[in-house]
Amino acid sequence: MPVILQVSFVWDEDEESVRAASLAQARDLASRDEFIWKLILRDPGSKSSGAIYLFADRAKAEAWRRELLARRGEHIEARIFEVDVEASRLTRAPIDAPGRARSMPIDELNASNDE
Repeated sequence: MPVILQVSFVWDEDEESVRAASLAQARDLASRDEFIWKLILRDPGSKSSGAIYLFADRAKAEAWRRELLARRGEHIEARIFEVDVEASRLTRAPIDAPGRARSMPIDELNASNDE
């Protein structure tokens, strides 16, 4: 059964540094296959960030959470939720997304952030 790992944490760096770190991390994670997809979230106003990961099963999500807590420390929140697949399909959730999403060239990504 697919599961979601929801992560959130606060930061006290400037927004541009956090954005640059997010892009660098996204490039590194693009080649990993432990999760199906990841949304990277940021709220500059509250200086908080987070992520929503879709995993194929709980064991993979728990392993990722352990690695994440070991790397970032206990000051982050990392919760695992089971996905209600039937209801999520009705609301067009990308549960059945085959493989990887299309990679976006950095120039296109920067342009999309300007909109």
